[in-house]
Order: sequence, then structure tokens, then C-alpha cells
Amino acid sequence: MKNLLCLTFVIAIAIALLTTVTQADDYELEVIADLPLGKLAFVTSGAFGRTGTIVFVGQEAKGFTGGRPEFIDGGKKIVYSNQRGRTSTLFVRNLSDNSTHEIETGMPDFDLDSPSLSPSGKKLAFVAWPAGRKSCHIYAADADGSRPQQLTEGEHHNWSPRWSPDGTKIVFESTRDDERQIYVMDADGQNQTNLSNDKKMSHAPSWSPDGSHIAYMSGSENKTCSIYVMKCDGSEKQNISHSLTRDSEPAWSPDSKWIAFTRTDSKPPGPETMDIWIMRRDGLEQRQITRNTVKMSSYEPTWSR
Repeated sequence: MKNLLCLTFVIAIAIALLTTVTQADDYELEVIADLPLGKLAFVTSGAFGRTGTIVFVGQEAKGFTGGRPEFIDGGKKIVYSNQRGRTSTLFVRNLSDNSTHEIETGMPDFDLDSPSLSPSGKKLAFVAWPAGRKSCHIYAADADGSRPQQLTEGEHHNWSPRWSPDGTKIVFESTRDDERQIYVMDADGQNQTNLSNDKKMSHAPSWSPDGSHIAYMSGSENKTCSIYVMKCDGSEKQNISHSLTRDSEPAWSPDSKWIAFTRTDSKPPGPETMDIWIMRRDGLEQRQITRNTVKMSSYEPTWSR
């Protein structure tokens, strides 16, 4: 019988690695290091940006199809996007019993992705793409999807909303200044401010759970990109990963001491692949967590206790 759960675990000598990967596709995914705490979820597929299988490290959970995952409810659930007919929409999955329900936004003609639940659990931010995809905007709704309100405007793209730990602000990326930059706004969409103010592309922001810093990716989309951190007012920007390839999509550990991220690696003569890495918030102790062994990539990490 063809094995649909083909996993290889690489365990350091004399150390019992307490990490579990659940994967529904037929390929080998190695877990080559343990986590300092908690659990990770990420997407694995044949190409970056595609909906794939949401995979778990550090938790017994069944893999399922989707994209843009975020742990919610203390790591008991995942909010994510997935296809429903001709468009994508938002779902919540309970990891204890694998039950799933759709978030009803009343926006059936839009592609919805990048969901993020506020710390209070009362509000949901997400991205809505209208037909044609010439622009996209950030919306906020009640947690059940009701009463959606558009927070950004204009003929440009606005992505990747993430809430501040106190729930009063949303950090996001926008192309309104010709290049992707990191912005912050109040929870109601007011006072939109460019934080990164950089000539380089800056995107994929992530607010540290302690509220002090924002991590993001900055560099050239087709060359090298590194993970940066800055204070939440945009000051004291620092390159912490110093990548020779492309590092992207930072996600903080729940104690704000570590950052998970996606690193792109070219493996001649094969294609580029992406894997999940972690590092301390100062960029030290960089560790590769996953190794895709065939033409697959892992990306879009999210971290929880």
C-alpha cells in the first residue's frame, strides 16, 4: 500500500526529539532540530504562495489543506484560508477534534486570505481581493465574520495584517509608496503611518508578543532578503539574519525570544526550495527546522505554546 504519511525524523544522538510532523502528501519531510518551546505550523507545497498542506511540528495534529495559517485560542485552533468553489475564504479548525467551520463574511465575490484574530478574540482582520486583483485591501470584522469594514483604500495592494498585542493597532504592508513598505494603523483604520520608510522592499510584518518590536523582511525580491527587527515606532532597525539568500515571513515565538522564518535555498541543479528556520531575536543560534527532500517547499510559519 502506498504510504501517504511518508515522514523522516532526524534525531540528535541521545536526544529524544519531541517533535511530530503530520503530512498528507507523498514525499519526505525531515525535521532536523527541536524547538525551544511550543509548536509550529506551516504550509508545505510544490511552490511558494500556493495553498498546500498545513503541517505541524511539536503537536499531534492532522495535516489539512489551506494557507496563511495563524494559531488562535492559545494554540487550540488554527484560522486559515482555503478554496471554496471559485474563490478562497476563511476557516477555523479545532485541532482537538479536527472540526472545521467557515467564517461567514458575506463577501462571496472576493478572495479572502491572511486572517488574523485580535488578542481579545473579538475582531478578525483579513485581506480581500476583488475580481481582477488590481488591488487588495484590509478589512476588519467581528470574529464570526459579521460586519466587515474596509480599513484601507486606493489603487494599490495592502497585505499581511497583524494585530498589536494590546489590540489597538494593526501592522501591515502596502505598495502605496511604489515599493512594499511596512505600515501601522489604528484598529479602526485611522492614522496609517509608514514605519519602514526604506528604499528597499519591506514586507511580511510580525508584532512581537511583548509588544516592543516588529519583525519583517527587507531586501530585493529576486536577490537577497534578510529578517529585520525595529521598534514598534519604526526606530532602531536592525538586520538580524544577514542572509546570503532570501529570508522571509518572520513569526515570533510566544515568549518573544525566538523568531521562526522561511529561508530559500538553491540546490543546483535542482530548483529552489524553502524551509523553516528559527533564530534568537538577536539573530544568533540560527537552526534549520525542516528539510524538504524533493521538489517541495515549506513556508508561512506560525508559532504558539
